[in-house]
Amino acid sequence: MQLHGASLRLALHLSGGTATLFRDAAGQSLHQRGWRQGKVEAPLSEVLAAGILGLAGWQPGEPILDPFCGSGTLVIEAATQAAGIAPGLLRARRKGHGFFRFADCDRQLAARIVAELEARVCQPVGSFHASDLDPAAVAAARESAAAAGLSEFIIIEQRHFEEVVPGTEPGLVVTNPPYGERLPVARAAAIFRRLGDWLKFHCGGWRAAVLAPATTAKAIGLKPHRRLPLANGPIDCRLVELFLRQRSEPPQRLVEAEQGAIRADAPQPVDHLSVSRTVADQLGDFRRRLAKRARHLGRWARRQGIEAYRLYDRDIPEIPLVIDCYGDHLHVAEYERPHDRTAIEHDVWLDRMVEAAAAELSVPIDRVFLKTRRRQRARGQYEKVDDRQATFTVAEGDLQFEVNLSDYLDTGLFLDHRSTRALVRGEAAGRRLLNLFCYTGSFSVAAAAGNATTTTSLDLSNTYLDWTRRNLTANGFTDRRRHDLVRDDARAFLEHRFRRGDSPFDLVVVDPPTYSRSAKAATDWDVQRDHADLLELVADNLTTDGVVYFSVNFRRFKLEEERLAQRYALREITRQTIPEDFRNARIHRAWRLVNRS
Repeated sequence: MQLHGASLRLALHLSGGTATLFRDAAGQSLHQRGWRQGKVEAPLSEVLAAGILGLAGWQPGEPILDPFCGSGTLVIEAATQAAGIAPGLLRARRKGHGFFRFADCDRQLAARIVAELEARVCQPVGSFHASDLDPAAVAAARESAAAAGLSEFIIIEQRHFEEVVPGTEPGLVVTNPPYGERLPVARAAAIFRRLGDWLKFHCGGWRAAVLAPATTAKAIGLKPHRRLPLANGPIDCRLVELFLRQRSEPPQRLVEAEQGAIRADAPQPVDHLSVSRTVADQLGDFRRRLAKRARHLGRWARRQGIEAYRLYDRDIPEIPLVIDCYGDHLHVAEYERPHDRTAIEHDVWLDRMVEAAAAELSVPIDRVFLKTRRRQRARGQYEKVDDRQATFTVAEGDLQFEVNLSDYLDTGLFLDHRSTRALVRGEAAGRRLLNLFCYTGSFSVAAAAGNATTTTSLDLSNTYLDWTRRNLTANGFTDRRRHDLVRDDARAFLEHRFRRGDSPFDLVVVDPPTYSRSAKAATDWDVQRDHADLLELVADNLTTDGVVYFSVNFRRFKLEEERLAQRYALREITRQTIPEDFRNARIHRAWRLVNRS
């Protein structure tokens, strides 16, 4: 039974044969001060913020600065302490505590206590500065400061932390940089190293207290005065306390790196033959290249109704990134190449590149997803690498496809096969399609949209078959008798149906992985070794003059033309299938095969 508008909250605890009934005198949890406004991801608890200030030895009157303020919890909590605002006073003003609803509440006593607390409130002494790069966080922090009645005493700015200039009077830098829900740990390590550099060279004479996950705390790169274990929700953290001594001017490399991260669009002379170019030079080139590609491809994509396309593909050799736009998100893949940076230096370098791409393309940093591509293992691109489930739908003309930018190396939609999908769609009318190694079924959707009589989508993965069904359903193809999903090994499936004498297909798509090892298959798969055998099995299950679209991504692949020419009329169509947004003409090779028998 649920009561609406109830004025009294009760809690019943059972222990053995004893039942204890409690009246809830608090109402909401007592850690909620009553001033938090707006919504930000993973806000810091007010109680934890108070504990951090206490552990750091902060006293009212000491300047305080938070360059990653988020919703402003640390500086607002400090300002309320400096103003003598008791933790529950704002709720008491609104009679937000549960005991105000008790019939036996001593209201005179409550009023006297509140009056005594009000008498302690004063104008806070000291300076309170906060900043964050996220405009939504800055807005929430300002609203919360206003709700606390302290907005005139707290300066909250939208600013990159490396642009923040501490005041001349030393104080406490206290901050909870993004990690966990707010930022993947891999990128958090680079942020903490950059924070360490900024503290070292810009905050001389100040103290610092940094809340960091235990796995990332050492990335700051500075010797701590002490490290205290704390828990931020479920995350095991350390409060890293630092005494920052006065130093000379920061080294030129740091100045150049910071200028590059913040003002990379400024004109700079570039020597493209130089092997020792600064990060600022690289960032300048990178941002200008992104801006140029975005102007051209943005217009082209809008005309085509395309929401997912490739923007940058290792255009500058020393910046080996691939950047794809998915609506208002970016998917960044780093291709490992030799360099002379240490691991943490490379993380910092990569973080600056990602940050520059987000800034140049006006994409919030939390909508940028970074992957690292190493030498391919069998089915490595299909293995799960995360579980954030950043899943949404993008348009490709009049079709819709579900993509997942976070959980796998690949996103669920191969952008380089956009033109091939259009070719399949154009030939599908009145034909029965077989989509081998169907992955997420984009070719099946294209064929269904082209009025295929039936589609059969085959894969060994239930995950991808479910994804295929969602893609078909999203585009209105819900008849399961016409659009069949089959979980099987491609070779076994073709052998069995040929022996049974099943009706042949008219149109087949074969886009296999380069290598595959699966416990679900009788033998492993090697595209160079096995493609001819597979395509002969396809011919056994294909009508006369039936068409096969065959593509591979293996760079050293050689089609067994002499053997396959006995069954097929072969025509390579690679150039015809490379989309306009792909500079790399070797992204795949493709053939159109017509069955002779």
